[in-house]
Amino acid sequence: MHAAPLGPGHEIDEAPLEHLVGLMSLIREQNNSDKRKAILENFWKTHGMYYKTGHRKRWIPDFRILRLLCPELDRERPVYNLKEASIAKLYCEIHNLPKDHPDSIELMNWRDPTAASGGARRGAGHWRDLGASVAGIFPAVVFKVMSKRGPQTTSLTVRDLNKLLDDLYRASKTEKKDRLRRLFMRCTAREMEWVARIILKDLKIGMNHGIILKWFHPDGLKHFDGCQNLKNVCADLADPEWTYANKIKPNDVISPMLAHKCDFAGKIIQISKDLGNRFSIETKYDGDRMLCHKEGEFIRFYTRNGNEDPNMSSHFRCKRLLFQGLHDDVNTEDIRKLCETGQGLRGCVSRVHPIHTG
Repeated sequence: MHAAPLGPGHEIDEAPLEHLVGLMSLIREQNNSDKRKAILENFWKTHGMYYKTGHRKRWIPDFRILRLLCPELDRERPVYNLKEASIAKLYCEIHNLPKDHPDSIELMNWRDPTAASGGARRGAGHWRDLGASVAGIFPAVVFKVMSKRGPQTTSLTVRDLNKLLDDLYRASKTEKKDRLRRLFMRCTAREMEWVARIILKDLKIGMNHGIILKWFHPDGLKHFDGCQNLKNVCADLADPEWTYANKIKPNDVISPMLAHKCDFAGKIIQISKDLGNRFSIETKYDGDRMLCHKEGEFIRFYTRNGNEDPNMSSHFRCKRLLFQGLHDDVNTEDIRKLCETGQGLRGCVSRVHPIHTG
């Protein structure tokens, strides 16, 4: 077994962004699953890597590309805190578009087909001519508006896009406008349509992450379901010696089992018959579904989507610090006094559990 590059030996993140955009566009246009896989294979032949197992080739997944093809799985950039309305508003501010400008109206009212004509109601044929068929598809509206003022060509690579998205993810609320400006100014309208889909974590190409991961390895999806970490999955599948083992380790976040919908009335009738009308129903209260992981002294809480809840985790870390060196019968007043007297713990605790005085 050995790994060898395909194509001229370029790093995959040096692939032009237009090639990645072309890949996603071609996959979306196909209805046949085999043809979609063939398109993905052609892309990997040009930019990707493989290893041989006997006479077979197995393509090696690369996190730098898959985090863009499957943005909803990217735990290192879980949320950008940007929705359609905020992206539209920032675009209008960047280009100084007044509220009554046709492009502003169309962006801010992207769900409304009449917005394509600047708010004037017209016949269906005119809507189609004006591009109103894209109403309700925000990235397509972005493409239509940007076609009038965006750059015609760019030299962006996959590496460049990941760097720009990293900057956008790390940006504070006040910095996001500047970070988005860089994307709008450096991407063509077609590229920005797909960048918007990545930011919103909804590509809609008709090829979900399960199909993609199993294309790389028969056990690729099982491995991801057991750890919820795309980066680790890509690293493991790059090893020709790797074999699937159903093992769970602390902080390997798994997807919790979800309840199935059922015929409630029918179930109640059946239970009533089986138990002779002697049963009770407990009220279900709403709440948070959390996964708790303990590794040594560290306790972490994760949502069902695999994102750590910093408030819950910090709360338990603070409690552990507070109780170090204290007796087992320590009470709330002891904790309050410890916080108020300092010892470096007040600020840590007050952020999680504010202390009220007076």
